[in-house]
Amino acid sequence: MPSITFIATIAYPLAVGAQVVFADVDPRTINMDPADVARKVTDRTKMIIPVHIGGYPVDLDPIMELAERRGITVLEDAAHAFGARYKGRMVGTIGHFGAFSFHEVKNTTSLGEGGVLVTDTEYGNQFKQARFLGLDLSRQIPKLAL
Repeated sequence: MPSITFIATIAYPLAVGAQVVFADVDPRTINMDPADVARKVTDRTKMIIPVHIGGYPVDLDPIMELAERRGITVLEDAAHAFGARYKGRMVGTIGHFGAFSFHEVKNTTSLGEGGVLVTDTEYGNQFKQARFLGLDLSRQIPKLAL
């Protein structure tokens, strides 16, 4: 995921014990640098999370090509780019999953917390488990050694 993002982007992966790897940003766009993503992908990489910053889409073509070649899932965080397009396609619909936050400071709100997760994969029936950052508040998050 990009080195510029909100804590919610990394909260769930850390909660389930995943190792989070940050990609540098392109100083021209302030978005994830696809070349740095390619340098950091390993055989253990399971997901790439591009975050579209300030309404400007991440350069998704190289990220999607890399993901398809390596069998990696792409979850677009489109919370700050609701309605934006990348090469004629709506952001949030290009990756395997797209996430949109409706928090009160976002472009589209739900008068508080809320959001939408979209997909055309067979995993849509498991979305209920991903509510509230995907955290299970009934169990304590293990302490991480930093």
